[in-house]
Amino acid sequence: MANCCIQITPSQYISHHHPCPNQGKYKRGEKWYCGTHDPVRRAAREEIARKKREVDNDMRDRVRILKRLAIKIHTKDLEKYKLVLKSSQ
Repeated sequence: MANCCIQITPSQYISHHHPCPNQGKYKRGEKWYCGTHDPVRRAAREEIARKKREVDNDMRDRVRILKRLAIKIHTKDLEKYKLVLKSSQ
């Protein structure tokens, strides 16, 4: 086994690259990749993250809709209550 073949940039402010220090575990074609940089595993992680974002966004949208409905229901109830108060006076 060899080291991972990916070149890493330490931060966005540093322009030089250095090789990944991790030991290569997965051989894809002729190159070795560590668990972090393996293209197959990376694609799987990104797909899981994308699905999680979709679920979070759907839940956020549902909460917004429910809040709007609650506000509408609350205002209608207040209007009915005001009408009842006026009629009882």
